[in-house]
Amino acid sequence: MSTSERFHARATYDQLAPHYDELTSDYDHELWLDRLLALTGGTGPRVLDLACGTGKSFAPLLGHGYEISACDISPSMLTIAERRVGKAAARTFVADMRALPDCGCFDLITCLDDALNYVLTARELLSVFTGVARLLDRDGAFVFDTNTLLTYRTAFASAQEIVCEAGRFRWRGLGRADARPGSHSSAVIERLNGRRVEQIARHRQCHHGVEDLVGLLAAAGLVAEMVVGQSTGCRLHRGADQLRDTKTVFVARRSSSRWLRR
Repeated sequence: MSTSERFHARATYDQLAPHYDELTSDYDHELWLDRLLALTGGTGPRVLDLACGTGKSFAPLLGHGYEISACDISPSMLTIAERRVGKAAARTFVADMRALPDCGCFDLITCLDDALNYVLTARELLSVFTGVARLLDRDGAFVFDTNTLLTYRTAFASAQEIVCEAGRFRWRGLGRADARPGSHSSAVIERLNGRRVEQIARHRQCHHGVEDLVGLLAAAGLVAEMVVGQSTGCRLHRGADQLRDTKTVFVARRSSSRWLRR
């Protein structure tokens, strides 16, 4: 990833951090995590959450005996995550998931809320997956989601106003209703104050096809054990349909795992 792209990703979420929890207040991470963990058949206690944001994607696990490590490229997001759970509850650190440090061995590695769609090239995705394979225990599971074409043709190609305690905001998609596989899409989040419009974040993402992701996982020494579709309300579906589902969920393991199931 270029220096400018790395700066963009960090700057986007540093700016969004004070508003993120309110803008995502309807996300039911506890229900979502329960259903995602059920896909794995159960894992050991050591968890690494990549692109953890404000901690909403790992906080529900703390009450179930998991040992949490979590990283994000944005220090501002991590500050809120530490405030949410307490600094002693989880080990948090700043890291770019394209260049993961040697931070332990894990039974479960997660990367949720379409974080991998911010990784814009196949080369960078391979770097993420190679790092995950290095840190994943022999029988561990890697669980992640990506946005589908449907999401880029709808949410990233339309506008929505959000009203919360912090004020009025607008998500404004800059994409196309006919977005193609592998294309890039952008959206901005704006704060509305009377006639004044203030841009507080700009998102740039890339659609990743299922076959491409499966191939890159294999190149990194990981096997896509399960690929399922997800629709609004944390509903999971057997199989994945780019024009039915809003997200695609993957469960991957090291290719040497004795738990390989097709």
